[in-house]
Amino acid sequence: MSRSQELEDTFLALHQELSKDLVDVALQLCARFALSPTELGTKWEAHILNHSELKNERPTRESLNAFAADLADRSAFKVEAHKPVKTYSKDSVST
Repeated sequence: MSRSQELEDTFLALHQELSKDLVDVALQLCARFALSPTELGTKWEAHILNHSELKNERPTRESLNAFAADLADRSAFKVEAHKPVKTYSKDSVST
């Protein structure tokens, strides 16, 4: 199955039909954020649940651009695990 078809199927499962030009926009979002079509669909579903005005609307270029901005904001705040600066052993701790 092609990525385009997977995207269309994913969005149809969410009752969100993508027009052909929006499939291209969505594919660009997949590439930009390193997401599979299914992952993009999952994130889109979360996005529309947080924006109730989008629930019953077909995706538009504007709504996908707002979604992309939201993804960019969220990806800017990735938390990385910190390694301990110093490890302690029985010999390095004085009593």
